[in-house]
Amino acid sequence: MQKGKKESNLVIFLIITVITLSGCVSTQEEEINTEEIGLEEIIAEHTPVPTSESTSTLEKKIYEKGDCWLIPLTTDIAIDANFVSEVHVNTLDQKIAAYGFDITYDPDLLKVNSSKGDNGIEPGVDGFVVAVNISIPGIIKIAGFEVTGKGPGTDLHIITIHWISIMKGSTILNLKVRDLRDENTDIIGIPRGARSLVEIKWYRLYTKSKKDFITFGLNCFAVFCINKLKLRCIKSFFKRILYLRRIDKCIKEVNILPY
Repeated sequence: MQKGKKESNLVIFLIITVITLSGCVSTQEEEINTEEIGLEEIIAEHTPVPTSESTSTLEKKIYEKGDCWLIPLTTDIAIDANFVSEVHVNTLDQKIAAYGFDITYDPDLLKVNSSKGDNGIEPGVDGFVVAVNISIPGIIKIAGFEVTGKGPGTDLHIITIHWISIMKGSTILNLKVRDLRDENTDIIGIPRGARSLVEIKWYRLYTKSKKDFITFGLNCFAVFCINKLKLRCIKSFFKRILYLRRIDKCIKEVNILPY
């Protein structure tokens, strides 16, 4: 009887989560806060999730129960390039059955590659995805639900986010945890978010791919040759002008000879 009640609570949790994500965004001026979109409101009979602010440092640390973080910690990428970020969770001795994440970024520098997965989001090897909302540039809202749960573990790969770099600059990916629960709807540890850094450059200074390295080298050589050719053309142009001026001077001198 109790098992049926738990499953019923989780089904209600899933339905309201999807409705919340689909309708929580009406304008780009809407603020993100846990009171408006937090999943803790959905399960009113439980104690609200004790969350803390995202980590203020990008240094790698020892992750505790309830910690959620982004991998890689720093990304060095070229303009107009595809790359991914992964969200990992430490659930220790609990399974993960439901979560709610918000990920913020600079929409002037990055965009979500919506052609991949569900609006750019795919489940990780240990994860699941139910609903994704990317209607506001700069914000990704993600919710997941699994009746039996996944894990437990100290490093569970929950989701993968697909990105495309737009222009040169630096941006912080900020992961905020709205909810993190096991199959019994109990909170997992003290849910905490984290940040990662993305550096976008004009071009890639190095690459692991030999093909990309050769292409980069050929492009540099081509630019060098073009610049050399332009320089030669400019020199030739001025030489031609000087030559014509000398010819013109000679003709004038001949015309004034006294014979």
